[in-house]
Amino acid sequence: MKLALTLALLLLSTGVFALSPSDVAFWSDLGEGSGTAVSDSGIYGNDGFLTGASLAWDAADVPSTLPNSIGIIPANADAIVYPSNAITSVGEVGQDYTVSVWFKTSVDQYAALGIYGQYDYATNPGANNPNGRYPYSANMQENGKVGLANYDGAVNPFELTGFLADGEWHHVVFVRDGVNQEITGYIDGKKAMQFADTTSVSLVQPTDIFFGFNPASQAYFDGKIAQPILLTTALGKNEVKRLYNHGEGRTYEQIFRTEEVPEFSAAGAVVILTLGAALVAFVRR
Repeated sequence: MKLALTLALLLLSTGVFALSPSDVAFWSDLGEGSGTAVSDSGIYGNDGFLTGASLAWDAADVPSTLPNSIGIIPANADAIVYPSNAITSVGEVGQDYTVSVWFKTSVDQYAALGIYGQYDYATNPGANNPNGRYPYSANMQENGKVGLANYDGAVNPFELTGFLADGEWHHVVFVRDGVNQEITGYIDGKKAMQFADTTSVSLVQPTDIFFGFNPASQAYFDGKIAQPILLTTALGKNEVKRLYNHGEGRTYEQIFRTEEVPEFSAAGAVVILTLGAALVAFVRR
């Protein structure tokens, strides 16, 4: 039995998650430290830019060991903006994607604040316009909780986290599993919510992607933003936890190195243990 268990563990450790470079729509650690350019470390070169009056780079107040954060002041219309193109405009029916960012409120907040979003507000004004749609949305609510949602013009799946307007750094991840039609929200590496994605049409938008501003709600954030990420794959709980624990300003290749990220499956363990026991029995004949 010991041999069977050893074989099972060895085989399980080879079942790993590897983030393909093609899954990274953009990934910015904000290493520039000044200016308006925000570089994408992915293969597509979907560089962003800063807009607004502040341009407040901060190398001292950051989560973990990330190089910089960006201060967002609503009165100055500050935001980090990424272009809309065939890679970054996600939301087709059945499509997987993940949006990740670190945020920190400036003070204890009890107001609606936009963390991120993508929406054609000019064409379809109003957060729940029946002619509008958006693939993802994250807002700080008046009760200090973060609301995650998407919208297809008729249905608005929506869920709230716990209180996060505490002036501390938090990591929020929005994951859409298009195959299983689920949305999962993670806060600080842990699953905070999971609910059905009942949208039924394409949510793709032709407009820019904003961090520090939500165009659907027309609300700016008030605080700091770090490490905006958009992936065209649905991260699982192990990958999200790894991103939270080991981001530390490293590239996605370093965070998701294949040999370091074992994925364990209970069902797989049963199968492998059974096969291992059969192999041991065969060897002992």
